[in-house]
Amino acid sequence: DYLESIGHYDPSFYDTCIKNNLDLKYYERLNSEIVTYDLKQLEMQNSFKMEKHSAIYYISDIHLDYKIATRFPIKASIHEVRRYIHEITEGMKKDTEYDPPLFVIIAGGVSCNPTINRIFFEELVKSFDYRQIVTILGNHEYWPSEFGSVPETIYSNYYRMLRGMRIAILQNDLL
Repeated sequence: DYLESIGHYDPSFYDTCIKNNLDLKYYERLNSEIVTYDLKQLEMQNSFKMEKHSAIYYISDIHLDYKIATRFPIKASIHEVRRYIHEITEGMKKDTEYDPPLFVIIAGGVSCNPTINRIFFEELVKSFDYRQIVTILGNHEYWPSEFGSVPETIYSNYYRMLRGMRIAILQNDLL
């Protein structure tokens, strides 16, 4: 409210990235699943040696569009949204049994908005100290947006964005 009162609030970010996606609420009721997997079993089954206390942190269906719209039902600046997403990524880090895990895998369902996705991955990289982050785009990321409406174009745009953050993006690939 203060930023608005002094003329420094720009409603275009909220209108573009959040308000226009409020219709997502009807099916965004699922909570994210968090799984930490101890790689000791893999080490026993294979001939390689993992780091002590190595873990894979896996999360999917974060649905940030719904979470942001619920947290900020009327308006929000890009800075407020970034701070909120930072709280989420720091919470993800605190939820891990091993700090930090060897791999962080984000398996789609982050946001249908590329700007929200960019902010999320920037904050994720900060929270997980440049551990190997791997992502696979989900159905939300493939929704038509400023990244295009053709799957190949959308993937290419996300690939370019995430490559600069040292994040591996998989599509029919092996790591």
